[in-house]
Amino acid sequence: MSAAQLCAPGAAPAVCGDGAENGPLGPFVHAHPAGGPETEGTPVPYPAYRPHLEDLARRRRGAGAALGELVVRGARSAADQLREHQAAGGPGGQVCAAVPVSPAHDPLAVLAGARALHRAVDRPNLMITVPATARGLEAITGCLAEGIGVHAVCVVSVERYARVVDAFLTGLERAARAGLDLGAVPTALSLAVAGLETAAGALAYAPGGAPPGPPVPGGARAGAAGDAGRRLRAPSTASSVPAPAPIPALALAAATVDMALHIREEVHEGRRWRALARQGARPHALRWDGVPEPGGRGPAGDGTRLWRVLGALADQGVCHRRLTAQAEAAALAGAARQQRHTARLVGAALRALTPPAADGGSTAAAPG
Repeated sequence: MSAAQLCAPGAAPAVCGDGAENGPLGPFVHAHPAGGPETEGTPVPYPAYRPHLEDLARRRRGAGAALGELVVRGARSAADQLREHQAAGGPGGQVCAAVPVSPAHDPLAVLAGARALHRAVDRPNLMITVPATARGLEAITGCLAEGIGVHAVCVVSVERYARVVDAFLTGLERAARAGLDLGAVPTALSLAVAGLETAAGALAYAPGGAPPGPPVPGGARAGAAGDAGRRLRAPSTASSVPAPAPIPALALAAATVDMALHIREEVHEGRRWRALARQGARPHALRWDGVPEPGGRGPAGDGTRLWRVLGALADQGVCHRRLTAQAEAAALAGAARQQRHTARLVGAALRALTPPAADGGSTAAAPG
């Protein structure tokens, strides 16, 4: 969408969904209906942008401040519509409003942004979207401990998924000790597994390996492949050894989703979750991209598919730890790029709607 389309009279494109193509605020606001498809979000119409943008231009709001107001208004509108659907017998759902990706490695900045956004939107069916980086886990726990619902994103590995789930449990346990209503603290997690195939192709036949990672629920080790303790290795360069067959498209992404589903089942059978459930906690929603439908729930649904795929990666000389680090960096960079594009779009729309000054100069709002 262009700034001209954003400013068009009566323009009210969708504000949310699983991608920026669903509206200019897609990188900041989207919705998930209760019981809806796990791989899809729901576009929710935003009130016409132009009247709000004209008001922001008259008040000489900078692009950053204007974007903040648009996000708050869009999140409120989407949350209210989902609650109306629920009151009419529909499924209802949650709205996710994102903090900026740029301070993703500063948990204090993320927590402060989440508090401000949660307070400004002030709707019970709101979750704050937080990048689940290694440092972002602290912000996730802090948000939940204060009763702020969290949607964790940019998760690309089962190891990070397990750590996010642990952060969920820890935050909810702290909220329970503070006497908060756990039923009013929703959680969700999105696996960004689509980028794993690209990263795997880029790292194929890379030299070196990596030791197994720390244990995850279920007894497996992230970063391991095949037998316990085996290191990922480069293939032989001898001409007599044929090159291993390439990994089928979507195999790694599908195997990661399968393992995450298996971990979620094990967590919900565990002592910590049962204690929280008795106090009203709700299971976290798990969503993903890159895989059209869940994997099988038979033998391949117990995590063995992932270890077979990791074994194939090892035979191709691909280091799983490097692969997931590269995919996570790509997911964060992509999210930041989309958010910057949205900010530029809003800034251009404000400039287009700002009337010229009486002396022929410009009264355009300052950026920021």
